[in-house]
Amino acid sequence: MGRLDAFYNSLFAEEQRFCPRCHEAFYPGECDIVATFPPHTRGEVLYASKKGAWARKNPKSIAGEYMKRLATRMCPNPQCGYYLPRNIDTTPVLNIAVVGDYQAGKSHYIASLIKQLQEKRVVPDDQYFRLVGMTPLVEARYNHEYLSKLFGAHEPLQRTRPLTPGDMIDPLIYELTFRRSQDHWPKTVNLAIHDASGEDYSTPEKIVEFTQHVINANGLIYLADPMALPDIKKGLPSSLHLSPDTISPTATFNMIIKLIEEFRGLPAGAKLMDFPIAVTLSKSDLLKKKRPPGNPFTFSTNPLYQGGADLLDLAKVEQEVLEVLNNYAGDRSLIPATQTIEKKHFLAISATGMSPDASGSYPNVEPCRCLDPFLWILYQLELIPAVGQP
Repeated sequence: MGRLDAFYNSLFAEEQRFCPRCHEAFYPGECDIVATFPPHTRGEVLYASKKGAWARKNPKSIAGEYMKRLATRMCPNPQCGYYLPRNIDTTPVLNIAVVGDYQAGKSHYIASLIKQLQEKRVVPDDQYFRLVGMTPLVEARYNHEYLSKLFGAHEPLQRTRPLTPGDMIDPLIYELTFRRSQDHWPKTVNLAIHDASGEDYSTPEKIVEFTQHVINANGLIYLADPMALPDIKKGLPSSLHLSPDTISPTATFNMIIKLIEEFRGLPAGAKLMDFPIAVTLSKSDLLKKKRPPGNPFTFSTNPLYQGGADLLDLAKVEQEVLEVLNNYAGDRSLIPATQTIEKKHFLAISATGMSPDASGSYPNVEPCRCLDPFLWILYQLELIPAVGQP
């Protein structure tokens, strides 16, 4: 049995699933099935759930007449009531958490990642890849508030509003289907994306209250703002500097890893064996001047994605990021903080390719390597193959 099969079997060994919104466990067979179409019938119960072992092992199929109503299951948690993806009983939810402090550029990164996924840059033209939105109302909001503003108007995104007691994040969910060739079976996952304010990751209490997707994640993209590194900040225009009370990226990282240890019942400093973490410098365009023009960083240009994780290219990027942290950052504490992470990789991305101009707008928006952390995690979960060797 391969690691990918083990990943799938681990998710389907029990009929139990976890709601992508409230993160509480449930059984699909014990969920009410409700209509979402026509709009005036939204929420009408088409099938009242039954309880017990039979319902858990034999969830009601949403097909035929139910599909004419675009029916879906509803989370049975009375404090949630989330309309679950229609394929929740057959398709695992892949929760890759994007985490960082409040100026790390999480929203810009998520917007650029979505854009590149929508443009199907993950695979070459001769390979099959399908992206289907499973949360149309949330997708419409992201298209309007994120993609249209950043890629259409070239305007920076506003800071994400911190959540207040009782709030929950409605995730953006895409069904991703990969097929390496006609000789391989397709693999399908639901990618759940949660965007939250950096303030909602700032304390253990806020994470437990608002952003539990972090401790329930299958993998983590940790964005470290290079402007929070003292020696890099010195060479930048004062208009780009962070507020004086900015904390080191390592402090937030250590707190999150500590919570994941506690959630998993591990002692302090225990090895995290099966939790891939992409430690990623954001705003990599600010680092270009650290090398002469004739010797640019590999991470300063986009690669040609070939339907997998290019391990040789990613190894070069990691060497360069470690060079930055060791030689130019003035704070290399992020490196030893990752020593207990069995599956980790250092990467660098730029969600926009440049900083805003004097007017506060971007002359152009050119994402650089935003797929790298995502693809590396998919490779660690064996959802995509390696296409190069380190």
